[in-house]
Amino acid sequence: MVNVKLVGKLKPIQISEKDLEKYVSTDPQDVEEGFKVLYTQWPTDSGPLDILGVDGNGVLVVAELKAKEDDEQLLQGLRYYDYVASNIASIAKLVSSGESTVSDDEPRLMLIAPSFSQMVKRICKYIDVDLELKTYKAYMLPSGEINVVFESIEIEERAEVKVPPSLEQKLNRIQNDAMRKLAERFLNDLEKMGFEKKMVHGVWISLRYGGKKIATMGCMKKFFVIETQTEEGWTRLRVQSQNDYDRVLALVKNNATSLTPSHEQID
Repeated sequence: MVNVKLVGKLKPIQISEKDLEKYVSTDPQDVEEGFKVLYTQWPTDSGPLDILGVDGNGVLVVAELKAKEDDEQLLQGLRYYDYVASNIASIAKLVSSGESTVSDDEPRLMLIAPSFSQMVKRICKYIDVDLELKTYKAYMLPSGEINVVFESIEIEERAEVKVPPSLEQKLNRIQNDAMRKLAERFLNDLEKMGFEKKMVHGVWISLRYGGKKIATMGCMKKFFVIETQTEEGWTRLRVQSQNDYDRVLALVKNNATSLTPSHEQID
């Protein structure tokens, strides 16, 4: 990965979609920690999807790439997502290996492009799937090597077009009793500090402090995940042990207490 401190001294370059696919396939950890590329140009009934991968939690990821801003990317990605989600059990079984098992949880959709229009970002608020937008910039290093820097774009709070599942329904999705109790304790610890919970789309719970969204919790079958700000930007963190719990809770609390009045956002 390119040293972020050097980025300002390097001249950005443009790369083709084919080169972007090759880079992501070669260095998937640059896109997201724990991300692995399973196949490129995976066939679907809507044509080949760019990348079928798996994240650090074993969840399938449908990644659609573009070398320029394209409003059709969202619809195209959703078509591929629908195919994978509709065939999740058979695909998960097919791509699982002896070393690792792919989860049959609902897949994630990841759109990667240099930028996204305001229209796409607004529409994303209404998409009821696990969706992530990532922008990228390509640079030529002094050695002549091409490197790419990725950044997650936080999607605005999803607009509520239907009544979301209740807190109990979301927590009950965690089938492991110990993990469900750990998730409940996580929410209680934040509530004591002054956090507010908001039930949003799907498996997600928005965690707010002082009127600003600090994190979101996602309730998976065997664990829960927290999305919040880290040094690398808006990041997804898996919680499945006491050590994970302590680390992530401290991070979320620190993100809340570091707020200044100029940063606060009131709905």
